Amino acid sequence: MPTISDRAVYGGFERKVERLGMTPLLAEVEQLICGFKFLVKAERHANGAAGVRQTLDDRFNARGGWKIIKSGGIDWTKTLQYGPATVCMGVELQISARSDLLTNDLTHLIAAMDRGDVDVGVIVVPCDSTARYLTDRCPRFSYAQEHVRRAKAEYDPILLLAIEHDGTSDTALPKQTTNLGKTKKK
Repeated sequence: MPTISDRAVYGGFERKVERLGMTPLLAEVEQLICGFKFLVKAERHANGAAGVRQTLDDRFNARGGWKIIKSGGIDWTKTLQYGPATVCMGVELQISARSDLLTNDLTHLIAAMDRGDVDVGVIVVPCDSTARYLTDRCPRFSYAQEHVRRAKAEYDPILLLAIEHDGTSDTALPKQTTNLGKTKKK
């Protein structure tokens, strides 16, 4: 099973999670992102990551209570009743897309927090050592930290989590075929 190898906490994330009674919800997120087999071929850029992302989406969906927004919003949100208040956690899974899309994830989380729709945000990325085995331009923990700094999001309650693969295999994770139907110009 993958492990959480790195974490970066911003804007009082931990205090807010504890104060709002969201600690079990954070534990649920950590269990969902770590409770599956994640083997890679130990060769630079040999593995696709779309399958890993699909596995994570399937796990959030199967757990129940998590809502997904396919495009233009936070990937997964879950709302809980805590006493008389309603609290919400947003989770962005930035596993298989280009690393520059981390900016979009931060925008989604910050806008939702500004509107009061989400109380805290979590971004999940591959750790730096795992990312080197995934497709080129895939996100990684160090890139995510840089995106937070550039977006000046250090003051928002955000948690970056980096997952590390749990072993190697002789077989690479399949890569997604893109640009189907396009032909090369001569």
